[in-house]
Parts: sequence; structure tokens; C-alpha cells
Amino acid sequence: MQMHFTMVPMPMTAAEKFNEAVYFFNQMVVTVNNTRTFPFNLSAFLSALRSTTFYLQVQYGHDPKFADWYSR
Repeated sequence: MQMHFTMVPMPMTAAEKFNEAVYFFNQMVVTVNNTRTFPFNLSAFLSALRSTTFYLQVQYGHDPKFADWYSR
């Protein structure tokens, strides 16, 4: 069986990545007592939050003020 799919282009910004982290944080709050799903949400939250800094570097890396702030 062959499957075909098309990717829908979605613009991703640092703000969107941060919103993704917020989403998974809220999922952690909801599943705090669920030992099965909480770790999945924790992992997704940490991954989304870390990738926010990568998007910040791409978006603002050319700005000297950002470079100074980020280096600290």
C-alpha cells in the first residue's frame, strides 16, 4: 500500500514555538496525576521550550542587542 500526503506550509516563529511550549505546559497541569501521559507532556514541553531559543536565534540573531542579551 502506498500513501501520499502533502505538507501544508505553516509559518513558525519564536512566538509560535513559545505558544507550543505553553500548550504542553497546560497539558502537564491537566495530567499531573497521570503517570502514563505526564512524562510525554513534560518531554514535549521541554523540547518546545528549548527549540524556542533556536527560533529566536534565527529571527533575531542579526540584531546586536539580541546577541548581547543571548550571550548572557
